[in-house]
Amino acid sequence: MSTLQAQDVAEVFGLGQARAQLRAVPGGHVHRMWRLDTDRGSYAVKEMNRQDNPEWMPWLQAAWRLELAAWGARIRMPEPVPPPSGGVVAEVPVEDAPPATVRVHRWVNGRSISQPIDGVVGNWAGRTLAALHSLAMPAEPRWAFPPTGTTEATRWQDLVDLSKDAGAEWAGELSALAPVVEEIYDLTQIAATRWLPDLLTHADLRAKNVLVAATGPVLVDWDMAAAKVPREDLAGCALSVSGWNQDDGPVRETLRQVIGGYRAAGGALERPLDVVDAAGDLGNEVDWVAAVARRAIGQGAQGPDDMERSAKLIPGLIRALPNKLLAARSLRWLLADQF
Repeated sequence: MSTLQAQDVAEVFGLGQARAQLRAVPGGHVHRMWRLDTDRGSYAVKEMNRQDNPEWMPWLQAAWRLELAAWGARIRMPEPVPPPSGGVVAEVPVEDAPPATVRVHRWVNGRSISQPIDGVVGNWAGRTLAALHSLAMPAEPRWAFPPTGTTEATRWQDLVDLSKDAGAEWAGELSALAPVVEEIYDLTQIAATRWLPDLLTHADLRAKNVLVAATGPVLVDWDMAAAKVPREDLAGCALSVSGWNQDDGPVRETLRQVIGGYRAAGGALERPLDVVDAAGDLGNEVDWVAAVARRAIGQGAQGPDDMERSAKLIPGLIRALPNKLLAARSLRWLLADQF
């Protein structure tokens, strides 16, 4: 459990006097989230899980520039709260531990939703994506944004062997995914040959990152902004929010509302989406399954709680991956009469 203190955060960010201790906010898969209440208002506090690679901070700073531009463009989102020292994060002292890397937003009262979302929110998602793409922000520095694909597909058997050695109950199911993983890898290789121009985008407009407030949906969690081809960003969003993980496939009406909202708001889409447009997101899904599997057996886990949470997540992620590939294969058919 973190020993991050409410008043320490309030002082570093100039947010007044804390009224109570930080309250944990459930649901974060990568970073810890807290609610801070002060005499100046309520705030969402994200305690970042620091990464050691040299790309992390330039990536985070680029995501911050996109976030500020999106806020200026009136995209519905929580208000970013920069530290008085400038930049995106600040170091907050923690007793008997290294400082915590923290970022802050105004608190939004809203309810979380799950996929598949309804058509109304789907239309908003498409319009929001079009507004983001219209910012046409380049992904710079370019070296901080690796090409879209999958790093885990070519070492899948190693992961399977590690899982078996660890006695994981789901190791056999992980092994059975090999043909799906191979097909997804092949799709990412095809996508890489297209050389379509990309831009910096939120890259994770998914149900998990949408809160529905009294005034409408709000897009949260901007840390993973990435370089993506617009039509590929649209494909990943539309498939995910329409429920591509479901056994009976995505909800067609939601999928179509996302595309309709995107085009109505000026998003350029001259031809239907197809399975190759979803390759990058499918590759990310492979990597996410692998990352959670590794954490479930203790590799890279942030303590016992993270291992336990990952062990609960991994069976569902394994079962969903074939559904996601099948949904992506159906894209052209699902959208054909919209063009």
